[in-house]
Amino acid sequence: MNNILVIWLLFAAAIATLCVSIVTKYSTYCAALNERPCGTQGVASRTGQNLITSLLGVVVRFRCGRIAVNADVKEMFSQVAVAPADSDMLAFLLTSNVDREPDVYVNQRHVFGATCSPAVVNFTLREAVKGEYAAIAQTVNEAFYMDDLCWSDHNEDVVIQRSQELKTVFREACFELSKWVLNSRKVIETWPMEERASVVKGLAGMGNSQLPKVKALGVAWDCEQDSLTFACRRQGEKAKTLSEVLSILTSVFDPLGIVGPYVLKGKLIMQAIWQVHPEWKAPLSEE
Repeated sequence: MNNILVIWLLFAAAIATLCVSIVTKYSTYCAALNERPCGTQGVASRTGQNLITSLLGVVVRFRCGRIAVNADVKEMFSQVAVAPADSDMLAFLLTSNVDREPDVYVNQRHVFGATCSPAVVNFTLREAVKGEYAAIAQTVNEAFYMDDLCWSDHNEDVVIQRSQELKTVFREACFELSKWVLNSRKVIETWPMEERASVVKGLAGMGNSQLPKVKALGVAWDCEQDSLTFACRRQGEKAKTLSEVLSILTSVFDPLGIVGPYVLKGKLIMQAIWQVHPEWKAPLSEE
């Protein structure tokens, strides 16, 4: 480590229970975003230019065409190298034995959670297609929200060709597009099994199999019906406290505002409850 300024990163475990398969998935994330008085990576680095495409714009364009495509850039942040002069800003300690001094490591790749990572990675992605023809560059600029590709077109052959071109260009830039999901059986059948999302790997030959329901940018997408759906937590259950009412309302993710009128009714109900029952955790009366 050569720099006078060294930033030590905090890592935490993120635990998510996957209801479908009844398993628990563990992953780590870098807690580098929080500004602390002692100085952390969030303070020392800059966010850079905001190159993240509008979520609303991506979702709207995603359903403009008849054939929709959803894919993911595999381990996007870790494909982009950190400049050697800046690597000490991404240092961390690690040990397998708490009775000895920990070893010092520095990240040589960008990490999820660092303030600067989104700007750096998005810039790299756009630079990778800068020399390609306009259609590819436009797709990257308009159809990506961070590492998620959501794109559509009316023509199946165009979707196949454009997707193959994207895969080739990304591979040349050391990025890999994976977890492909589409609402067209014809297009899915052109994909190698290992590149498909797990929910469509079992649809070999397709037959009468139903296309799956997946999340596209956090919105539930029914590929078979080609419809966007919305759900909330605790369906069919009554909220017992004011905090549970809020939890139900905030669980509806709707960037398009389609179910906004229904959510607004729920917010008005919560407001009315708060005026007569301001206790956050106390049980609500039947009234």
